[in-house]
Amino acid sequence: GDQLLVCATAVVKAARRLHLAGRKMGDPWAEGIGYLAAALVFITFSMRTMVPLRLVAMASNIAFIGYGYVGGMAPIFILHLGLLPLNAWRLQQALQLLRRVRSATNGDLSFDSLLPHASLRSYENGATIFCKGDAARELFLITAGTVRLTELNVEVSDGGIIGEIGVFSPHKARLATAVAITPVDLMAIAEDRVIALCNDNHELGFYLISLITQRMVANFENLERRVVGAARARSF
Repeated sequence: GDQLLVCATAVVKAARRLHLAGRKMGDPWAEGIGYLAAALVFITFSMRTMVPLRLVAMASNIAFIGYGYVGGMAPIFILHLGLLPLNAWRLQQALQLLRRVRSATNGDLSFDSLLPHASLRSYENGATIFCKGDAARELFLITAGTVRLTELNVEVSDGGIIGEIGVFSPHKARLATAVAITPVDLMAIAEDRVIALCNDNHELGFYLISLITQRMVANFENLERRVVGAARARSF
């Protein structure tokens, strides 16, 4: 809230400067373009997902380029002429990552809201991603490759999530060891961001609840098989 207020104040001040500059020029077109550019900048501060933010940022760059050109303001014109291709490049990167994530999840759930908060990591075949008992500070979305949860004898591939039970457990500890059995690419999302995103995106929250429930059922069935196997071994 405080950050948004600071940003809004800065945008209002910028709009006032643009207004004064437009009046000095006596050109209503320059004044209108200036207000449009300031409004677009304000909108970007209220956006949470990366792709729409980049699109609006590019629109604001175009508006500022027009404002700088009409008003004869070389610094503004040159600055946003440079920022426009930079935002376009960042938009392309976000779209490429989004396509990878959607391909990995087979369209079952949109992970768009995770992208701005995720860090990409890669592991070689045989690398340990985390060990049983480690502190659970992140969950991971697999975008390529396969991971084995050794204690559970479970393999998770493209589009799967690992580490979610530890993040939501009372002790915040890993319940199994995760090992890459192929080269693996992951998106890592910090615990505090996961909780905040679940609060904002109920679909994601329900997805994680369903996933945790499935894992717990699988754990129970695995334990049951072990107990039955041990009992049969003793009977012989």
